Amino acid sequence: MNQFALALLIFAGLVIPFSLVAIDYRKKFREFQCRKCSHNFKVSYLRLALTIQFRGKDPAPAGTAAYRLKCPKCGDKSWLVPLD
Repeated sequence: MNQFALALLIFAGLVIPFSLVAIDYRKKFREFQCRKCSHNFKVSYLRLALTIQFRGKDPAPAGTAAYRLKCPKCGDKSWLVPLD
C-alpha cells in the first residue's frame, strides 16, 4: 500500500506542474495573417509548440520561425510567420 501511495504522490508531482505550464501557454497567443485571404488570426503558444516548424524547404525570412498553419476562415494551409 505504501508503494501505491508513493507512486501516486510522484505522479501528482509530475502532472500538476505540467498542467499549470500548459494552462499558462494557452493564455498567450501569437498573431498570424493568411496569405490567401489576408485574415488575421491568433494561435496559442501551446498549439505552436505542437505544430511543425519551418525546416528549410519553403522560403521564409532569415532568423524567423515559420509554422505550417491552417487558416480558420478559408482553410488554406501554408507556412506563416508571426506578425509581431
